[in-house]
Formats: sequence, C-alpha cells, structure tokens
Amino acid sequence: MVIHSAALMPYRKTLNLELSQPAIDDLRDIAQYTFTRYGERQMEDYLDVLEAGMELLSQNPEIGHSRFDLPVGYKCLTVEKHLLIFTIQSESIMVARILHQRQDLQRHLSGKEQTEFTGD
Repeated sequence: MVIHSAALMPYRKTLNLELSQPAIDDLRDIAQYTFTRYGERQMEDYLDVLEAGMELLSQNPEIGHSRFDLPVGYKCLTVEKHLLIFTIQSESIMVARILHQRQDLQRHLSGKEQTEFTGD
C-alpha cells in the first residue's frame, strides 16, 4: 500500500469516518472499473487497500495535506492512485470524494458535491 504523507504521529483519538454520497458513488465506480479491467481478485485487493487507507486516516487525521486545487478546509490523502478528499469535523472525518490522481479535482468538487458535503 502506498500512502504519501508526513510522518505518522499518534492522534488523540480515532475519529469516525463518514462517506458522502458522491464518495460512495466513487467507490462503486472504482470497483466496477477495476473489476471490468483487472478482474474480481484485483478489485477486492484494491478496495482493501482503499479501506486500509481510510482506517489509517481515521486513526491519524492529521496525515492529510492541503492542496492549492482544493477548497479551503479540504485536505487529501493519497492512497495508491486515488486521493481521499476530506474535512475534519469535531468528532468525525467526512470524505467528500475518492478520485483518481489524474482527475480534475476542482471540477469534481464544485456545485452539488460541495453543497451536499458541507451541508449548505
């Protein structure tokens, strides 16, 4: 599993991790694409890697980083070829999207997805 971040420092507590509906849809799309292109075994392995990345994030929320192409307050964590785009709330981590590193983040985080994610 390839996870890019600063050194891991223990966080005060594990936060609950919640997925927005667009993030759930992203996982479904990733699973379908991987299954179609590489088969069931690789799909299961890759979803396990993404799940391990989300677990690591819930235990170490500060490992994410800001990016110029993300809205203020959003951070990302690279897991293999995908980016977990999230914000840290008081008691949870909200994952807005799970996007391939080559996707246009601003396009996928505009309009309805942002509103749905932030609750505005």
